[in-house]
Amino acid sequence: MKGSPDYIAKDGEILATVNAPDVPAMECIGGTGDTITGLVSALACAGYDLVDAALYAARINRVAGLLAHPTPATHIAEIIRNIPAAMQQVLKGAERVAA
Repeated sequence: MKGSPDYIAKDGEILATVNAPDVPAMECIGGTGDTITGLVSALACAGYDLVDAALYAARINRVAGLLAHPTPATHIAEIIRNIPAAMQQVLKGAERVAA
């Protein structure tokens, strides 16, 4: 669940929270939940365990937002442009575990 913090849950149990980097301006930007969904899907398809994919997706989304230096007027496309750099930062050294 995207918010402040983001919650990673499975079967009704909260497994992890992601609250850094803290980018408050992202809360009012439409589409940030959609970017997390896309990232989870892409990472799961790339072989990451589903829980890990959700955790990484939340972190990548936040880092991409930080790199975009958002304001409430920021459009989601500005955050999306930063996803490749955010992925490199977050996934550096991350292992894929088959789902």
